Amino acid sequence: MRKVQRHHGFSLIEMLIVLAIVAMVAAVSMPYARQSGERRELDMAVIRIAAQLRMAQMAAQAKQSEQWVAVDTKARRVTSSASPDKIELPATVTIEVTAALDGIRNDTGEIRFFPDGGSTGGKLRFQQGQYTRGLAVNWLTGAVTTETEGAQ
Repeated sequence: MRKVQRHHGFSLIEMLIVLAIVAMVAAVSMPYARQSGERRELDMAVIRIAAQLRMAQMAAQAKQSEQWVAVDTKARRVTSSASPDKIELPATVTIEVTAALDGIRNDTGEIRFFPDGGSTGGKLRFQQGQYTRGLAVNWLTGAVTTETEGAQ
């Protein structure tokens, strides 16, 4: 009596079916992955700018001197008197600044923080594709809050 050996494994057709399913899933998910990357990039930029605003507020109180954060909407650059770091935003991001009248010059908006913790107040609105994020600075308390608009 002869023993029949059976090989355990997958046939070529089974492997091709699995590869076709993986390819379909990848094709469907690619647009979502790209959008998710844009959203993450925008969220990280907003978090960095919020941190720079909060640092300026703390520096104003600690040094007992006025501090500022300037937003250049044309160059998409954020600078601060409290930090040597300059935040450069990608070319795909647009910025709008709403600030006190004396805080707007040409393409630059400025929010100032005072030693008592208050500020000139203002809003920053960032948009990248369908995603919009905002930062608001309360004029009375200087508190910085994030806002989400439009697509999540």
